This record gives sequence, structure tokens and C-alpha cells, in this order.
Amino acid sequence: MNKKELVSMLAKSTGMQQGDVAAVVEGCFKTMADVLCRGERVTIRNFGSFSIRKRAARRARNLANQQMMEVPEHCVVDFEPSENFAKVIRESEKLNQMLKSGHSFKLRSPPAPDTPKNPKHRRKKTGDETGAAPTSVPLSKSEE
Repeated sequence: MNKKELVSMLAKSTGMQQGDVAAVVEGCFKTMADVLCRGERVTIRNFGSFSIRKRAARRARNLANQQMMEVPEHCVVDFEPSENFAKVIRESEKLNQMLKSGHSFKLRSPPAPDTPKNPKHRRKKTGDETGAAPTSVPLSKSEE
């Protein structure tokens, strides 16, 4: 679904004009971006929370040319669904039917509190347990 389709569905379900709905949706997105840019969290009850998370600098492979490259430290938007929203999605009859028919997407359950969100980017601690920056786990022996 894109923004135009969202506006159309909201206009139909609320009886409002598409132009009015589009202005509200655009205002909502702008406000959320402004709040996130201030470093604050956006929490929408029974939906989820948006926050900014800092990603550490790391080495990664450029898939276009297979060369290793340095990815600088940067910020990303993080979304954490509420328990209620995640439950609604997990228990969706339509999604369960799609899964049974062979759809290729996977439903992720929230990670355990002590588990990294993305296991592909697990970090191992350095010998210093005082909070020193973690080091990357090599992807293969050739990268060591």
C-alpha cells in the first residue's frame, strides 16, 4: 500500500474528502518526522512506537561489486509494534490462509529482551567488559 491508496481507503471509511484526508496524513507524517528529528519517541497506543536508533560504523560488502566498504555511523528509524498490534497481525485469518497457500513472507515475533533485533549484525564483546565499543564478527575467514 502506498500513501495514495492509504488516503483513498481512509476517505472511504470516514466519509471525508480525499484532499482533507491527504492533508491530515501528510501533517501526521511531518509531525512524526519533526518529533523523531528532535530525538524524541513517537508512541501510538495499540499500534507501536517509532524511535531513532544509532547504527555503529561497520564494514559491509557492496553487493554490486563484491568489494568490502566502510559504512559510517548513522541513524535509522526503528519501529516496535505494540503487543496488541502484533497479536492482531499474528492472529489474522487472512494472513494465516496466505501462509498456508505458500506465501514467502515470514511473520517475526518480537525478539527476547536480551537478543539483538537483527541476528545478522550480532556483535561480540571485546575483552574489555567496561563498555568499550563492540567489534564486528567476521562474515567469513577471508575477511579476517
